[in-house]
Amino acid sequence: MTWAGLTIVTGPQYVRNDLRGDLLKLDLLRSYPLRGWSVVLAEVAGSTVMLTVIQFGLLAIAYLAFLGNTTMVPDLEERTLLLLLIFACLPAINLLGMLIQNGAALLFPAWVPLGNQRPRGLDAMGQRLIMLGGTWLLLIISVLPGAIAGGIVWFALQHFVGAAALVPAALVCTVIVGIEVLAASEAIGPAYERLDVLAVERSE
Repeated sequence: MTWAGLTIVTGPQYVRNDLRGDLLKLDLLRSYPLRGWSVVLAEVAGSTVMLTVIQFGLLAIAYLAFLGNTTMVPDLEERTLLLLLIFACLPAINLLGMLIQNGAALLFPAWVPLGNQRPRGLDAMGQRLIMLGGTWLLLIISVLPGAIAGGIVWFALQHFVGAAALVPAALVCTVIVGIEVLAASEAIGPAYERLDVLAVERSE
């Protein structure tokens, strides 16, 4: 469970089968008859699927490990509900985290390692820490509207339907984060279309 939680913030740094690897083949990507936002969203979705599968596996192992514990709080029914709700929310949150990482690669290609390159030295370490802190902060800020809206729905319904109030709360949160993802991909698309191949080559 701990590792599954950590991968929400650290996973987008390490699962990189997206624009952070493919920008080195920008000429080939530009040859596809696709709009910028669709390329960005498709690239981000590849990493999102891989990260989400890893998280689902970790959470499933944690769930099964406590399956026979009848005295644990929350009880089995509540744990099952929470697991299903997490499964529903995680893909949208992962997609948002990956989009932030790929947006940073498009807007600041010199600051984000592309491909398998890993610059070394104190300056590179400081640069990575700044980018890490910035992307984490942006992820938290981006998830806040959905979390707040979901919390309001849960608070309003919990007195009437109990734990089942988590279902509409999770749906509201997921929908809001999904809307943010679509809006962000539309906004980042022009950055992909304007990106200079020479800027990518200089960042290698």
